[in-house]
Amino acid sequence: MVALQNKSLGHRLAKTAFISGIVGIPLWALSYVWIPFRLMGQETEAVWSFVVISEIMAEVVGIIAIAAGLIAKRSVEPGSVALHQATRGIILGVVVCICVIVFNAIGILFF
Repeated sequence: MVALQNKSLGHRLAKTAFISGIVGIPLWALSYVWIPFRLMGQETEAVWSFVVISEIMAEVVGIIAIAAGLIAKRSVEPGSVALHQATRGIILGVVVCICVIVFNAIGILFF
């Protein structure tokens, strides 16, 4: 019974990791909403608050994807669909976290 619960938990965590990784990408993209506002000269504190919130949420969702994927990989059987979902979730989570950090660093260094 415990093994069945662990397997079920692993499948749910794998799905969570994959979905979190996918959700992180548009959240990261939302952090660039300031560009059209700056081009139109309508940059406000609300826009910058939205940008910061979207970047923080992208990081949080990316970390959730990584953590859920790592836990799921330990709980599911090798070669299963859940293992592939967990792996993809980890990859997407890492990509989201790296993109937020690297592009912010580039922005700070060059702009």
